[in-house]
Amino acid sequence: MRFFSKYKGNEFDYNVSDLQYLLTHFAEKPEESNNLSIEKAHRDKKFDLDEISQRELNSIVR
Repeated sequence: MRFFSKYKGNEFDYNVSDLQYLLTHFAEKPEESNNLSIEKAHRDKKFDLDEISQRELNSIVR
């Protein structure tokens, strides 16, 4: 979730609840779609990726 927050409004436009629903269903965990911890991970900087992983994912997104 935190990965996507870095791009919200720049590369992607989405509602957090819609993204959470999508990711939990892809993970085959639909019962977690309303989990507040997942939503918190979208905002909390402690869930930022390390710089190497972020650069690798940036190369895919951009």
